[in-house]
Amino acid sequence: LKDIFLPFEGCVGTEKPVVVVELDSQVPADFVTTQSQELKRIVCDEKLAHGILVLSDANAAFKLNPDDARQLFLWVGDFNEKEFNDFFDNLDILSTRGEVHDGPNSMLRRRIFDEVGANPAFLFKVAGKAEKNAAAALARLGSCSDSERLEAKSIAERAVLEDVVQHQLSKAARVVKGSISVIPMTASIMRALVASPNGVVPPSEIHGLDHISLMEEIKKKRLRPISYNSETEELVWYSKAHETAARAYFKLEEELSRRKRQWLGLRRFFMEKSSPK
Repeated sequence: LKDIFLPFEGCVGTEKPVVVVELDSQVPADFVTTQSQELKRIVCDEKLAHGILVLSDANAAFKLNPDDARQLFLWVGDFNEKEFNDFFDNLDILSTRGEVHDGPNSMLRRRIFDEVGANPAFLFKVAGKAEKNAAAALARLGSCSDSERLEAKSIAERAVLEDVVQHQLSKAARVVKGSISVIPMTASIMRALVASPNGVVPPSEIHGLDHISLMEEIKKKRLRPISYNSETEELVWYSKAHETAARAYFKLEEELSRRKRQWLGLRRFFMEKSSPK
């Protein structure tokens, strides 16, 4: 790498080349540390280039040595609502052209954004499935009008995406329930996140929490309803689906508790009525 960048040594500012190193979520923890150190050597020590280290797993940030002077975290989150709709418009999936605001495609888009989330990697994956199913449906259709083809395409796309929504919510519900059962501390964090108006909680607000150990434990046990944003240093939902599932879990828990209290109150009332004076 040094031989490649030496010709740029006299450049200044943005004229320097940019080195982008991307590490997927499966690389060993020690590899994250060594690669970050090597990138810093090229970027900061020898000033040969600008550097970006892309980590596919939020926990990988824990393996970076503290170095505020030479590193800056940037959390890449979900699409906002405009980016989300632009994504589907650009791919011509769940088209809302000419559709009323509560049409089936518009409503499904809203449900995906509100209940499952707009993670770019997730959306790219499910969009590919929707496109494949739509293409197969159109191939079977044969000769028909443009409106019929558009309707068949939308039906095929919705079939895939509605199934994806249900699958994601079911999977998130299992993770939420499992994490509460196996790692009780997650219940306190999720309750705090539900109560938070902006959906974030500083680790210091959770009594007795070692957030690094917890994040590593829930990843190891494949029970990750929450994550840690290294840029803002706050606990956040792992995905919108996990937030949706947690809210439903606590709502049901509250309703069952209310019914139990009601039943106990009625039981006490009738026992007092039936007891001899």
